Amino acid sequence: NIERMVTDLHQGRTQPPKAFRSNLPSFGHQRFIGRATELAEIERQVGEPGGESVVVLHGESGVGKSELAREYARIHREQYPGGVFWIDLSRNAIEVEFATLATTVLG
Repeated sequence: NIERMVTDLHQGRTQPPKAFRSNLPSFGHQRFIGRATELAEIERQVGEPGGESVVVLHGESGVGKSELAREYARIHREQYPGGVFWIDLSRNAIEVEFATLATTVLG
C-alpha cells in the first residue's frame, strides 16, 4: 500500500530509488513510432547486459540512425542501472563530450 511505503520512506526504513542517470533527450509528449524490426535487431546484436558488443548503425544522413539508437537506450534503460549516456563523436571533440557528461550528468 502506498501510504505504508511513504511512511517507511520517511522513517528511514527504505531507501528512495536512485534517480536514473542519463543525458538522453526526452520525446516529451511525442511517441517513437515504427522501426520495431530495427529495434529487435539491435536487441539481438547487443545481447545480454553485462556482455561486450558493438553495433554499428549505418545509412544516409537524416534517416534516423541516431534517434533509433536513442530509442533503444530509452526502452532498455532498466538493463543499465548505471545509466545510459549519449556521446556525440561526430564533432571530433571527445574530450569536451566527456567533460560535459561528467559535469552535467554525473556531478
